Amino acid sequence: MSTVEPRIAYYKLAPDGIKHLHALERYLADCGLEKSLIELVKLRASQAVRGHFNEAELVNLTLAITAINTWNRIAISFRSVPGIPRPPRPVA
Repeated sequence: MSTVEPRIAYYKLAPDGIKHLHALERYLADCGLEKSLIELVKLRASQAVRGHFNEAELVNLTLAITAINTWNRIAISFRSVPGIPRPPRPVA
C-alpha cells in the first residue's frame, strides 16, 4: 500500500467541475472520432492538420486534446498518486 497522498483532493473541492470534465470525456467517446485516434492523441497530443480532418473533426479533436491537457494539469498540480483509486465517475 502506498503512503503517498495526493496534494489536493480536487474531486472533493470542485465536484461540479470534475463532473463536467467527465461529461466531456463521455461526449468524446461518442463524438465520431475513431477510438484509435483518440488513444493516439492521448499518447502523443499534437497539432491537428486541416488537410486530414473536416471542421467537426478538428473541433472534436481539439476538445479531446483539451480534456487530456486538463487531466494532466490536475495530475501534476495536485500530485495524483498512481494506484490510488480515482473518484467514481458519475452516471449519465
